[in-house]
Parts: sequence; C-alpha cells; structure tokens
Amino acid sequence: MITLKPWGTEESLANLGKRLSIKEGYKSSLMRYTSTDELLYVEDGLVKLEAGPDTDKLVTSWLQDGDRVVMESMTWHRFTGLRESVIFEFMQGEGSAEKHSEGGKLEEAEFRGLLSEFVSLQVKGPVIDLDSAKILSERFKALRRIIGMINGCFDLLHPGHVELFRQARSRCDVLFVAVNTDKSVKALKGNDRPFIPEEGRLAMVGSTRFVDYVVPIEDSTCLALVDAINPDVYVATTEHMGDGPEAREVKMKGGRVDIVKMLPGYHTTDMVRKIRSS
Repeated sequence: MITLKPWGTEESLANLGKRLSIKEGYKSSLMRYTSTDELLYVEDGLVKLEAGPDTDKLVTSWLQDGDRVVMESMTWHRFTGLRESVIFEFMQGEGSAEKHSEGGKLEEAEFRGLLSEFVSLQVKGPVIDLDSAKILSERFKALRRIIGMINGCFDLLHPGHVELFRQARSRCDVLFVAVNTDKSVKALKGNDRPFIPEEGRLAMVGSTRFVDYVVPIEDSTCLALVDAINPDVYVATTEHMGDGPEAREVKMKGGRVDIVKMLPGYHTTDMVRKIRSS
C-alpha cells in the first residue's frame, strides 16, 4: 500500500520494510525503530542522511545511487532529498516505529545551502561542471565575494595566458575559467586543432595558482557559464576588446567588462605558425 506523505510517498513491502520516495527539496519525518536494525539502500537519488542517538545530536552523511548503510535500533534518522530519491528501508526483524517530528518542504534558501554544502565537500579539484559552478557561485555571492570569469581554448598554454589569469584574478575574489572542449575547439579553429586534448588543457589551466575553478564548455560560445554564475566582472584581452557574446551578455546582466593588454610576443596563432614553418 502506498501512503502519501508531506515529503513524498511511503510504500509498505509486506514484512520486508518500506520503499520511500522523497521529493527534491523535501525532508522526511524524524523516525526511529525501537527493537530492530535497518538496512538503508538508496536505489536512486541523492540524499542528506541525519542520524544519531538523540534528536539534538544528529550526524550528517551524504548517500547517492547504490549506497547502503545499517541503522541500529533506537537511532533517530531522517532524509533530505537533494534530488528525487528512492530509498528502501529493510527491517532486520520486528519492531515498532516512533516519530519525533513530521517532514515537509524546505525553504529555498535552506535547500540551496544544502546543495552548496554538498558540492563544496565533493569538489576534489578545480575542474567542475556547470551545475556545480552555479551552486558555488551562489554561495560565494551570498558571502559577498566578487565573481570573475574568462574563457578560451587555451591550446598551447603560454606565459600570455598565465598573465591573463593573473590580471583576471586581481580583479575578483573567485575566478572561473571556461575552457572549450575538443569538439568546440574544432568548430572554432578547424579540424587540426586542438593540439592538446581537453583533459590536458583543463589540467594545465587548473594548475595555475590564479584559477579557482575550470569549467569545460561544449558550445562554441561560453554563454552557458555566464548564465550559470552571473559574473561580476568578465575579463577580455585587447585581441577581442570585449566584443564577444560573453562580454555582451555580462554587460546586459549588469556586470563589468575589463580589457587587459596581451603580453607582447606571446600569441597562440603566431606560435603555431612558427612551429609549422620550422
């Protein structure tokens, strides 16, 4: 039998336990079983699990697709769905349930805060996707940090690129760099480019001390990152003079576009020409 709950649905599985469907942005009831252990299995989803012997001493962990954990009897626990999630509670024996508080929908600010907390814990390096960039930028903006952005192919990384990173980072607190993937570089530069595969270019850009986060972009423009992070400042070089679609979009959103001089003697096109002619 399926029962509607303020946070989703609960389905009884005969004598086996329950199947919980938790909606994104909702928190389940705070429950415990008095005389049986449980095996919790996340079939699909992403949830915050809070558990502990006392209701005011709950410890947080994060569970995703395929994760499982044993919950001892008399342990209070509840789930918060960071996306639509399905969880099985398999009972190890017979026991009665106690409910401390009912669940329900989170406030938007609390939900976004949980997403930011999860992303911050999961990010192991500078290369992130668009969703993570959006969440992180929202968190930094809440802390009144200035968000900066630059973009490019960054094939054959050279001192001119590093100087661009340095100047961009001096204008913001957190610098996001959009890097075109191999597919988009070919569309922009031709089938003989890039020289360095995207994994290498992402790693090189992310290894410089001026760059905080690197985001691979499949499209020929990097408007997706502009929309995701809504940068306070966008930095372009004198080569383009801030006439690109990214700069125009940043201005339209109320951001600032700064133009920096290119480092003399370093230009990827000139380097490629010299290499090919040697």
